Amino acid sequence: MKHLFTLALTALFSTLAMADFVGMEYEAVAETANGTTYRVYATFDNPTDELVAVYALETAPMIVGVSSSFYQDPVGAVLAQNINPLFFASFPTLQHDSWFTIGSEDSNGTSDVQQVGMDQYFEAFEAGGGFTIDTFIGGSWFLLPNQSADAEAGADGRVLVGQFTTEGVVNLTMNFQWDNEASDTFNAEGVSLTFPEVPVPGCTNPAADNYNAAANEDDGSCTYGNGLCTGLSYDLVAADPLGSGESTYRIYANFTSADVEVTAMYGTDTEVWSLAGTQGFYQDALGSDFGGQVNPLFFGAFPTLEYDTWWTIGAQPGDADGLNSAFDQALTSFADWNSGGDFVVNTFIGGSIFVVPGANGQGNPVNGRVLLGQVTTSGVTDAVINLQVRDANQESFYASGMTLTFPVAGAGCNNPDACNFDANAEGDADCVFPEEFYTCDGCINDSDGDGVCDELEVLGCTDNMACNFDINATEEDGSCAMLDLCGVCGGDNSTCSGCTNPAADNYDASAIVDDGSCIISGCTNPAADNYNAEANNDDGSCIISGCTNPAADNYDPEANNDDGSCIISGCTNPAADNYNAEANNDDGSCIISGCTNPAAENYNPEANNDDGSCVATGCTYPGADNYDAVNTAEDGSCIFSGCTDATAENYIPYANNDDGSCVFEPCGTGGGDCPFDSNGDGEIGSADLLDFLVQFGQTCSGN
Repeated sequence: MKHLFTLALTALFSTLAMADFVGMEYEAVAETANGTTYRVYATFDNPTDELVAVYALETAPMIVGVSSSFYQDPVGAVLAQNINPLFFASFPTLQHDSWFTIGSEDSNGTSDVQQVGMDQYFEAFEAGGGFTIDTFIGGSWFLLPNQSADAEAGADGRVLVGQFTTEGVVNLTMNFQWDNEASDTFNAEGVSLTFPEVPVPGCTNPAADNYNAAANEDDGSCTYGNGLCTGLSYDLVAADPLGSGESTYRIYANFTSADVEVTAMYGTDTEVWSLAGTQGFYQDALGSDFGGQVNPLFFGAFPTLEYDTWWTIGAQPGDADGLNSAFDQALTSFADWNSGGDFVVNTFIGGSIFVVPGANGQGNPVNGRVLLGQVTTSGVTDAVINLQVRDANQESFYASGMTLTFPVAGAGCNNPDACNFDANAEGDADCVFPEEFYTCDGCINDSDGDGVCDELEVLGCTDNMACNFDINATEEDGSCAMLDLCGVCGGDNSTCSGCTNPAADNYDASAIVDDGSCIISGCTNPAADNYNAEANNDDGSCIISGCTNPAADNYDPEANNDDGSCIISGCTNPAADNYNAEANNDDGSCIISGCTNPAAENYNPEANNDDGSCVATGCTYPGADNYDAVNTAEDGSCIFSGCTDATAENYIPYANNDDGSCVFEPCGTGGGDCPFDSNGDGEIGSADLLDFLVQFGQTCSGN
């Protein structure tokens, strides 16, 4: 970027005019790790002017200041002519060294600069600092006239005087001596330059209430009329409505409050009211000087009337208009304006348009602004407008000297043959013409309608998310691929696959994608005490607690760690025939042989298996009533029950216990008689006994 500053001259040691000297300017040429590199030039408006010296005197001090420090390369030099560009490849930072010169930028230049009185100042500069020279002796760097083509202004009108690399702000005050083509010598002293500029925002219009003389960047803060008005603005109403390249704009005054009224727009010799255009203004044959007097009912029949150029206070065509005017027609430019020329009111008597305050409200803001005029033009318009404004207290204020330039002109193309033709452009440096295969409207041939000419289609991947995205491709060819997890374009993750589990036997620290190959050794038996759910390789380490005794009831053939839980059922009685010393669960199977007869002399109450060892004395005859098979010794106690009466028919000779079973032959049978059969029933019974007792005086009582 180039920056031009107006020079400040404190003295001129020449009798000739300085018409050729312009000032100083700078440009930023590089952004580096050590700061921004700037180059400073003395500028002239004649290409044959030759700069011969940069100097300082007591009466014309030189100041080289910096807010931080200058970058000074270790292999650099204070004068550019001592820097060899062949070293740039080996020492790339050398090209950003800070130095002074007259014209030449390195040792390849034509300038042979000399210096006098600069030693101590150059030493301070080489240390990264600035300096001020204001001594009687002074100092200078210079060259002999007519010896260096680099010292001449040339076609660009400038001569290089220094390069500065810094992160700070540089302020320079320098004095120059130069010769013109006729070898006349001129001096310019006190030329100042500060860079990069520090923006000072503010109001830059001297006519504003809040004008800031120090501001160099207008921030739109200007106010006028005791702060009631904030300036002028414009709207584009119609672009080329007449087909003549002219556009229609409307001009507005902007306000901070709705409780104000524009009562007049005026001009005098001290407060000029003007409207000037670079291409003139369209004035319709049926138009009027004032917008409120234009009848919109005629627009249908006369469509160009809508784009007439006029002034107003708030009223547009069709509105009720109470506008009045006061002009000295002989001293104003209405005739020129109505012919398409500029409008100017700049006489002592002047002129104005006005409304009666409070009459119909047309001067009150609508949406914060009041309409002042309409212009139709193909050029750039400069307006200078003065207003009388009443506030809410009916007190009048004057908003004078308000300026507006529209449309905002800038770089562009004013060549009608270009695709980007702009009638308002300042030049044709940026003109765009159709390239091969194109017209200004697009491709000559575009079969797929994608905006890319058929001749320029490039096949490739058009997906900007793909790793093989081709920024130049215009037609998708299906080749798009994505990065795999290994970072390989279109890969299958194989280059970084492996076991990613740090606990695995085959863990691969470099693997990114787990391929399922992890081998984790351990116990894979869920029933084991040390079961590892992640293990997939049984290493025989399983510990299964349980009963390892095959003889046990709960023997676990898989157990390899006996936990003392074995249950061995059997006889736990040491006295038993089948006692099992290993049994810990008595299952009632003990067999104890012995005498099980409680009547035996050697009866064993614990014995459950009679082994025939009982010893018992008693009746050993099986036919006896008290025969006991257990008896082993006869003791004569046998009891034989039966009839012991030898006269009985059933007399048992060995019976020793008459059981009343004797049977006798009935009385009177078998030739015998039945003594004592008193009742003659053939039997001797209780009835006979009772009869017998009666015979002896014994009777039975009822008891």
